[in-house]
Order: sequence, then C-alpha cells, then structure tokens
Amino acid sequence: MTHLQNKIVLIVPFYNCKEFLEGCVASILSQDYDNIRAVFIGDASSDGSSEALDQIKDDPRFVFIRNEQNLTALPNIHKAVMEFTEPNDIVALLDGDDRLLKTNSLSTLAKIYEDQDCWVSWSLAKWSDNSHPGIGSAYPTEREYKSQRQLPLRYSHLRSWRAALYTKRFAEQDPSFSGLKDKNNEFYRVTYDVAIFANLLNLTPYSKAYFAPVYLYWYNRGNPISDDKVRQKYQTDVHMEISRKPDLKQVDSYL
Repeated sequence: MTHLQNKIVLIVPFYNCKEFLEGCVASILSQDYDNIRAVFIGDASSDGSSEALDQIKDDPRFVFIRNEQNLTALPNIHKAVMEFTEPNDIVALLDGDDRLLKTNSLSTLAKIYEDQDCWVSWSLAKWSDNSHPGIGSAYPTEREYKSQRQLPLRYSHLRSWRAALYTKRFAEQDPSFSGLKDKNNEFYRVTYDVAIFANLLNLTPYSKAYFAPVYLYWYNRGNPISDDKVRQKYQTDVHMEISRKPDLKQVDSYL
C-alpha cells in the first residue's frame, strides 16, 4: 500500500472561533495530499463562524454538520468517527481554531503510517505564542507505555489513529464507550484528547504506537475561550478521573 492510498479523515469541531476558522480551512485546502475527507462540526456557534466554510461548500471532500445545541468536542468527534470513517482510514483531530502547520502535513502523516505500519501516532505542535518549543515525545520503554494513564502526557498534536481501532476494537470491549464518559454517563466536556488516547493506547501494542518527531500542527494559544485558558482546573480533574478508569485489553489487530 502506498501512502497515497491512505485516506485521511480530519475531524474538525469548532465553536465561536470565526477569526481563526478561515485559517484552519485554508491550511487544509493548501495540502499537497488529496485523499482526504474533512468533517467540520459547528457546535451551535453564535458568532457567524460557519461563514468561513462558504469556500468549501461545493467541495465533495468536505462535510459540514451544524448542531442546534452545543455539545462540546468529544461527543461531536465520537459521532463523526462512527459515521464518517471506514476501517482503514487514518483519523486525525484538528480543532477549528488551530491549523495544519505545513502544506505537507497530511502527506507526511500518510507516509508515517506507511513506513511505520503504526495504528496510532502523534507528532509535535508549534505554539502560536512561541511559549513552548512543542510538546510530545515517545514512550522510552514498554513498561512506561503500559502505565500511560497514570503518567504525564506524551501524546500531542497531530493526533491520529486507524479508524477501526476505535469503531471496532474499542467498541467491542466497551460498547457504551464508558471510557469517554463521566459518572453521569455523559461524554467528558473537556480533555477529549486524554479520554480518547488513554483508551486507544491501551488497545495498541507498544510497537504499533509511533511518535513522529516532526512539527505538523499549529496550536493556537490566542483563543480567549479555549479550555486551556478558562477551565484548567476542570481539565485537571477530568484528567485525574480518566487516569483511574480501568484499562482496555491490548489487541493483536486493529481490524
């Protein structure tokens, strides 16, 4: 399989980020990789964000879902993965106020999956305010990898995985996706990256989880309503709750 045969499905939830969304869309349109589907989910924005999507309304590679009620990112991501992916697709997450850093971000991602034969990958992000050189690193040992729920995060943007690892393997062991939900059986409203990846890494053998030491993502530190700015304690509390959830069992195939 060549990397051009790897379809990448970008899941892009957004809420009230009109001033940033146009840059997000432009970063996708500028990619040198065509085998994509981009699923934009407008989460009941009230600032006219959706106007930024007018330029892609006739492009068959793009899907736009408009919510009547604000759901937050995780339930939107879950619904999009379950409804708009096929088993071998590479699912990648892109927030609507962020963007792909380079015009070859997606072709690089596709080649990573070809060369490394991985099921899950993460890379590095450039922070918009240059306050951090980029977070993300490999798990140095299998022992640490298996304890990842209880340890500081190593997985950062651009986060991705083979679709069936979620839609099939995760669903087999946890049909209600309780690993993504709080004590009230509601999808977590923050910290979706930890909720998803803690479970996907449980399922994935150490040899099939790959950290790519390349910058593929632009992380926006300038959005005044980002969870990172306004709900840090809540994020920490949710992270701790996820760390205490039971592990899923490792599988021998993502299909």
